[in-house]
Amino acid sequence: SGAPFEITKADIVIPERCPVLDIELSGGIGKLHAGSPTLDRIDPTKGYVKGNIAVISHRANRLKNNATLRELEAIAEWVRKVSV
Repeated sequence: SGAPFEITKADIVIPERCPVLDIELSGGIGKLHAGSPTLDRIDPTKGYVKGNIAVISHRANRLKNNATLRELEAIAEWVRKVSV
């Protein structure tokens, strides 16, 4: 992708819980699951650099993917409208 990758293992801190969905983070052996810790670029255009990474759950990372804030807000707004 050409985005910079300037972090080391020491730069990655894995929390006990996902800061997005508040679910327990736990590793698996060879298989991702909802609570697998994954490395996320906060701003995808800046790459994997200090200050632009967070460890979040695989589920949160899949939901976030490459959506913009406006797209995520639109989804939340729509879900609120159609949920009874």
